[in-house]
This record gives sequence, C-alpha cells and structure tokens, in this order.
Amino acid sequence: RREESAACFAAIADLGEDEDARGAFDAVAGDLTDAAKRPKEWQARCGAFDAMARLALSGDAVSEKSAAAFANEAVTCLTEAFAGEAQRDARASAAEALGAWLAKIPGAIPKPAADALLASLKDAKDAEKLKPALRLLVRAAKANPAVLGSGSAVGLMPALAALVKAGSTKPLQRAEGTMALFLVAAAAAGDARRA
Repeated sequence: RREESAACFAAIADLGEDEDARGAFDAVAGDLTDAAKRPKEWQARCGAFDAMARLALSGDAVSEKSAAAFANEAVTCLTEAFAGEAQRDARASAAEALGAWLAKIPGAIPKPAADALLASLKDAKDAEKLKPALRLLVRAAKANPAVLGSGSAVGLMPALAALVKAGSTKPLQRAEGTMALFLVAAAAAGDARRA
C-alpha cells in the first residue's frame, strides 16, 4: 500500500509542470516539517519518506531552476528528519530519500547535511546509523559526483578514512569499509577532474 501511495505522488509530479510538482512536494514536505502534522507512527513516517524519494526520481517536466529549488528544500527537510529519526526502519527510509535528493542537488553537499552524516559516520559501532548514512552517500555520489566536491564534504573524509581502515582489518566491517573506500575514491576522482 505504501508503495502504491508513493507511486501516486510520483505520477502527479511526472504529469504536471512546476505548479503541480510544487503542490505534491509541499504536501509531502509539509507533513515532515510541521511538528503538528508529522506522523506519530513510524510506518507513516516511512511512507512520507518514500513519497519524498519518489518525488526526487520523477518530475522531468519541471524546469531546471525549480528542480534545484526542490532539491535544496528537500535536503534541508530530510536532513532534519534523518538526524532526528530514532526508529531504525524510518531512519533507513529517510536516508534513502535524502540520498535521492542529494543526487539532484547542484554542487557539493550542504553543510547541515554533511554535519548530520558526519555524526552517523563517526559512530562506527552503531550499524543502524552508519549503514544508512553510507548507502545514501554512495547513492548520491554515483548519481552526482559533485556532491563530494570541495566544501563541507571535505569534513567527511577523516571519518570515511577511518572506516576504510577498520574495514581492512575487521571482517565484520568490510562492507562499510568498501562503501567508504568508494566514497573516498569518488571524492579523489572529482578533485583530479577539477585540478
């Protein structure tokens, strides 16, 4: 049922232009940013996060300027939700949505998002925080290499390097180390292209 609801939001965004996409976006984002409207049940929050992720994947009729504005607003909204979400499944859904929107953001990762991700990356022993953060960064970096460009993304590199090192020595952290290695390599490749 949640998948069908998210697909409805995506269909509305795909069929419409800027105004229609804005209406669908505001409806979902409003439920996440307004404390009075924010769903109390974690399953409902997952549905809202899934709808936000679907909106990121749709909207080809939306102008480039509007798409950039949506991306910046969504990243701000989802960063707060990701940082404050305590329930494991809802946090993973928030991470997926944040990764989808970071992939569309023009330029490097915004500082508040980088700070929220850094907090998750530093706590390497808490896999429920670490894995979603790494997955969303990998998703964003694959779609938009500029997201790991200079700026606030530089602050992520020491934590990522520590994860690479831990992954090389501890078999239980190999997956996290591999994702971190990919991110460091992607950032280095972006630096080489800019030089």
